[in-house]
Amino acid sequence: ELEFDTAIDTVDVASEAADEIEVVTSEEVQEDEFNLRIEREGAQSGQVHVTLLWNNHNDLDLHVFCPSGERIYFNNKTSKCGGELDVDMNVKPTSRKPIENVYWPELPPAGEYRVCINHYARKRKWRTKDPTDFSVRVQIASEVNEYNGSITIGDPMMVVCTFTIS
Repeated sequence: ELEFDTAIDTVDVASEAADEIEVVTSEEVQEDEFNLRIEREGAQSGQVHVTLLWNNHNDLDLHVFCPSGERIYFNNKTSKCGGELDVDMNVKPTSRKPIENVYWPELPPAGEYRVCINHYARKRKWRTKDPTDFSVRVQIASEVNEYNGSITIGDPMMVVCTFTIS
């Protein structure tokens, strides 16, 4: 049994940013763009995978907080619960069409998972605009949900969504 909730707050701050997260209707899903970038970067998929995409040279970071409290992100790419960050882009501004990807080859342990975005660095040299619009796709088995938002350098980490494995 799977449950999805949209975000209603951000980490360690008031809940203003929540209003900026939009749950995408099936007509607006960017499935082709997600699939194109996943294939291009050789990103893995599994029972669960979470993919972030954006369209500039800025360095956005995908963070997934596991029920154990462990965080999967650029400083902890492989978690004890089996999740792995296998694509981490724009540490150096290499792409205007980057992705980041976290996946679990097997169904992860039961509990609530929190998907967050951090705007790590603005690449001014590339005349990159801010705020940066992003999309996150969460796929659990055959169920897919997509979320859109916008984040600016200096903003606190933003909770995009939570999902529960039971």
